[in-house]
Amino acid sequence: MNKLSSKHYLFFICTVSFIGLRSYSSIFIKLGGTSTWLATIIAGIIYLAYLYFIIYVCKKTNNFDIKDIFEKTYPKGFSNIFTFIFALGLFLTSIESASVQGDSIHSNIFIETPIWYSLLFLIIPATYLITRRFNTLLIVTIITLTLVFSTMFIVELFTFSYQHYDYLLPILPLGINKEFILCILLILGAFCSTSVTFPLLKFVVKKDKLSKFTIIGGLIVVFISIASVISAVTTFGSLRASNIYYPEFLRVQRIQIQGFIEFGDLLFISKTTCLWFLKYVICATSILYLYKDKFTNKKIYAIIYSIIAYICAFFVSKNQFVLFDCLRYYHLISLVLLGLLPFITFVIYYIKFKKNSKTTT
Repeated sequence: MNKLSSKHYLFFICTVSFIGLRSYSSIFIKLGGTSTWLATIIAGIIYLAYLYFIIYVCKKTNNFDIKDIFEKTYPKGFSNIFTFIFALGLFLTSIESASVQGDSIHSNIFIETPIWYSLLFLIIPATYLITRRFNTLLIVTIITLTLVFSTMFIVELFTFSYQHYDYLLPILPLGINKEFILCILLILGAFCSTSVTFPLLKFVVKKDKLSKFTIIGGLIVVFISIASVISAVTTFGSLRASNIYYPEFLRVQRIQIQGFIEFGDLLFISKTTCLWFLKYVICATSILYLYKDKFTNKKIYAIIYSIIAYICAFFVSKNQFVLFDCLRYYHLISLVLLGLLPFITFVIYYIKFKKNSKTTT
């Protein structure tokens, strides 16, 4: 039986929510410059308020099934359309996961390995994990995220000496302009990956502490995101960091112990591969639970889903310039499909619930 505790849900939030900001922070730094960390804080506050509101509505209405919330909020035809649009956002997030994972490994580690081959390292094992029981995914997520947090601690510890915090100045040199606002919106779009986990809420048991652990998970995501942006800017400067596709890779390459031990590449591969892999699987699993009545055979679903995702990810990532242009648009799309759409739906659903409660009393 698929069961989650509130603490387990925290692991899923962390797994899907900060990897984008940590992997390709250059997209955001190009817009925010030295003040990207400030944009991350502002976006983080909005994100935490959004998370709290979603869980608040679920607890007040005692409904944690997002598909049921869509059905009770809109007329049947519209509910099917909006559920499909939300699922489309999850699928686009799968493509993001596969594309970035394949491109980062191809461009940073195995340059001579073609993209189509690099993508198979994610698609094949992910297809297998999608067919397994939910408890298997839960165990893999907990173990992997624990190892990833350990890896990140090591990275920050050994790269601290290379950071220059005067690179964070000046703050808002051009004031609050359209680039800074766009930076906030893109970061919010990255944070909206948390919506990937909403279809899993219905499996949470003992929901009395769900708000607490959801906010803790959100705080961890925001803290790691701020630290990632600050680390990139203080290591390279905002101009240089904005022109590196994957700043963290170059940052970890500086790690040396006594001048003869280098292990930065290993840390980068382990973190990047694991988190993008799990984000892809969680997206696919969430879509499966949204349409559980339609997809009755998990193996067939996993194979067809992975083939379509593989083809899309290949065409997106075979040109790195195209990929990073698509990522900018993806975050804006994610802000709408995975951020605004659920938020508006939950607002309408809560208003209707309050009205129905008043009429029955």
